[in-house]
Amino acid sequence: MESKEKYIQSLQQDEELHSQVYHRLGQNEKSHEVRRTLLQLYTIERSHSSILERLLRIDGFAVRKRNNSLRIFFILLSQKLFGTAFTIKFMEYNKLITNKKLDAALKKFKFSAKEKALLRIMEKGERVEDVLSRVLLTMNPVLTNIRDIIFGMNDGLVEVLAATVGFSAALRVPMLVLIAGLLVALSGTLSMSGGAYLSTKYEKNIGTAKARRSPSLSALYTGVFYFLGAVFPIMPFAFGVGGIYGIVYAILLTTLVLAVVSSIIAVLSGQSIAKRVTESILISLGAASATILLGFYARYALHIIV
Repeated sequence: MESKEKYIQSLQQDEELHSQVYHRLGQNEKSHEVRRTLLQLYTIERSHSSILERLLRIDGFAVRKRNNSLRIFFILLSQKLFGTAFTIKFMEYNKLITNKKLDAALKKFKFSAKEKALLRIMEKGERVEDVLSRVLLTMNPVLTNIRDIIFGMNDGLVEVLAATVGFSAALRVPMLVLIAGLLVALSGTLSMSGGAYLSTKYEKNIGTAKARRSPSLSALYTGVFYFLGAVFPIMPFAFGVGGIYGIVYAILLTTLVLAVVSSIIAVLSGQSIAKRVTESILISLGAASATILLGFYARYALHIIV
């Protein structure tokens, strides 16, 4: 069982990591507005770390520094790969974990009046931090449309995998499967883009909280990334792999990419990564299994052989 000292040390190390990350993100950011907000978040997180250091000293505990170089490297790499918006949401996800640790410590251990007063100061800072994080996500189009990007790609992966493996079960020629898969991908791209445009335009008309989103950009991001997601399930057939091998490679490739995309969605939505990845893969494989059975039914029961 972890001691109070270990709990507070872990919390302090988490807050110190958050402050270092926001500082580095601010240094790397070109937009003046975004950089200023990131540095404000750095200041808040640094104050949280200082408060927890004081709590440790009040109880006579040691302040243990943790080497965050590798963690910061991977977080900054995520900024390069997925953009600032995802990195901010990832930091919010980490913050939720840190807050759960704090809640557990408050229930498990006794704190003096002085310690509780310090924690209340920390809670006020967290409320300001939440506001700044929301403001940050409205500062440029890519940040605002990050959900269109990720959910568009997720739909492209799942829907086109289901269609493609069904075609492969019915058709023997990889080129025909490729053509059929591309047609599904193109029609899905147009459908998703149109739906994103109309829904975002409706949001603007009724003045919802998402009114900052541009209908045109929403349609563009959703459509482009839907098609990008659709490329992975049809890739094996583009290289001439058909039949059962084409189906297996398509499922494996899509599952791998889907795990990454689902992890990103989990971070954006504040959900459990393991739960979201498991659900997405099971749904995708379930849809693929159903269409494979339909494909084989078309081949053998209906005598559709091409």
